[in-house]
Amino acid sequence: MLLVVGVIIWGGVNVPSVKKLRSYPTSILQQEAKVMQMTIDAASIAGMSENISRKKELQKEKFNYELEIARRLYALEWLAIALVLFGLGLVTMSFLAKPSSGRKKAKVRVTEIMPAEVYVDEAEYFRRSHDAFTSKEEALHWFDNDPLRTCSYCGSNSVKPAKGYTDEIQLTTFYKKVPSTAKDLRIVFGSLWFVKPAQELQCESCNQRVLR
Repeated sequence: MLLVVGVIIWGGVNVPSVKKLRSYPTSILQQEAKVMQMTIDAASIAGMSENISRKKELQKEKFNYELEIARRLYALEWLAIALVLFGLGLVTMSFLAKPSSGRKKAKVRVTEIMPAEVYVDEAEYFRRSHDAFTSKEEALHWFDNDPLRTCSYCGSNSVKPAKGYTDEIQLTTFYKKVPSTAKDLRIVFGSLWFVKPAQELQCESCNQRVLR
């Protein structure tokens, strides 16, 4: 954005209609701009419809005068250069901040299967929670960090499920086990996400197969 603003300012103060005014003293430009404004105001009050085109021309010319005056008073050219350089610096920094391409991991495609409901006691729920995730995002992230996605032979990061196998995640809701003499009140322990990785993987580069 700063880069664009800088280019616009630089272009504005260097158009021929503005550059031609550089030979005039600032006081003359300010005086002429005031006269133009008075003429424009008078035309507006009098409702001089026949001079609409002339009024527009005066407004454009007055803008050029004011732009040249601002260039001198506020050093617009230096401001434009500073904005362009700063904008280029930000673009360069954002480019350098991007992670090195190197060997990129292929995006893991994961299938979400139908949610499940399980009745367990408290001890069983606690045990199974150690192998689960509390959010879908955490479960998906597990696949990104799966060490088997890197081929042990050729080092490629393009290891994917072999044909006929899929990576899956499943949301499971755990209910408190109902005693034989009690009514099922559907008491929920919690809902957890489980990963179900493909049991056979294959490297797309060297075709090596890996069993879990």
